[in-house]
Amino acid sequence: MITENESGKNQINAAPSKNFFIKMLTRDIGLVDCILDLVDNSVDSFIRNNNLDVTQPLLGDRMRHAAAKNKAYININFTGNRFSIEDNCGGISIDDAKNYVFRFGYHHEEKRTTGLGVYGIGMKRAFFKMGNKIDFISITKNEEFSVEIDVEKWKQEENNWHFKFSDAKPYPKPIGTKNTGTVIEISELHEEIAGRLKLKVVQNEISEKIANTYALFIDHGVEIKVNGVALASKLPKLGISSNVTSARKQFVKNGVDVLIIIGVTPPSNKTPGGWYIFCNGRMVVEADKTPLTGWGRDLPQFHTKFNHFVGYLYFHSPDVFKLPWRTTKNGVEAESEIYLTALNEMTLLAKPVTDLFTKIYAPDEDRAESKALFRNLREKSTQQIPIKTTLFRVNDSKLKESQEVNITYRRNVEEVERIRRKLAKPRMPATKVGQYTFDYFIKNHCEQ
Repeated sequence: MITENESGKNQINAAPSKNFFIKMLTRDIGLVDCILDLVDNSVDSFIRNNNLDVTQPLLGDRMRHAAAKNKAYININFTGNRFSIEDNCGGISIDDAKNYVFRFGYHHEEKRTTGLGVYGIGMKRAFFKMGNKIDFISITKNEEFSVEIDVEKWKQEENNWHFKFSDAKPYPKPIGTKNTGTVIEISELHEEIAGRLKLKVVQNEISEKIANTYALFIDHGVEIKVNGVALASKLPKLGISSNVTSARKQFVKNGVDVLIIIGVTPPSNKTPGGWYIFCNGRMVVEADKTPLTGWGRDLPQFHTKFNHFVGYLYFHSPDVFKLPWRTTKNGVEAESEIYLTALNEMTLLAKPVTDLFTKIYAPDEDRAESKALFRNLREKSTQQIPIKTTLFRVNDSKLKESQEVNITYRRNVEEVERIRRKLAKPRMPATKVGQYTFDYFIKNHCEQ
């Protein structure tokens, strides 16, 4: 038996080395997701300081939280060996910085808001993944602080897992919210990160991903710029007409609000089809066409004929731990009970849409029905869809009224030239010649 005095001598050190900890923390996350983690930090402040819940209008309360009290900006800039993100989203308090923001991981009871912070590792993981020097400044209405982190030096202090304030001070009296926010600057970027940030294709990927991930927040007053260019969401709109009705279903499971909206997009839409999944307003899955969302399982394998299918799945809860997002927030936990429940409803609601496309593009079917279906579709965002349970429907009677068929046949060039000479139209396209001869027969042989 080990006595109390002997216990120290018999302790086994199981603490991780910082070098190992950093490598494991950062190995499975990419550059774009790291940048999104830093944007999350700004958006989280915006949510908290404005008591904002961007999902509420979708779920039914379109008057509540319809707009933030203050407009906000998030500016992201990167050149050479430096990356920065600056916002006016309200800042972080000294107390939160001491006990919450810089911690590696949260206790469950510490985080109960409709925000985007879940596991307490995103911001720090982004720091370590991207560079060696981090300067963090925060200004709230009541105080300000700054933190400087030299990652290489911090790694050498194996038993010290703390960071230190470079400066922290309260204000004699509160300042205006206009001047509050955070500034994060990462310098001495790792060589691979600096190289990727110079690539135009990576810059475009960053902009597009941010625009779609925070589309709901952009709609609610957050202006996001990347290297001075303001971003706009390009999420697909639903096509609605007197012929076509989208599907919508909403339910609650284990304290999580779940909303599913499914429909088709207009012919002019070039945005990728598939499933878009959101947790508390943040997109975590984009244009998915894999078994994750039922394709190739309860639904057919995704095919180009389904390009105009679009489905939206929204999860919402004040308890962020109940949501099925991954630590990297670039996917969902496919085996979680809440997601499996939603997936069952998704496939049931989606089947009429896939059946319609399969019918339209069957080998023995005419493509004219497709044209009739998509004629006069009006674009609507998910926020504009009526708040009621509906199934996807197509008004077949109206389709039949406007059905057309394609007529294709081949004729000798000399015979086509004879008709052109007879009509005194030598440059008449062959398709027009065919239409003219068809109309001539109808007029002279079918209407008498």
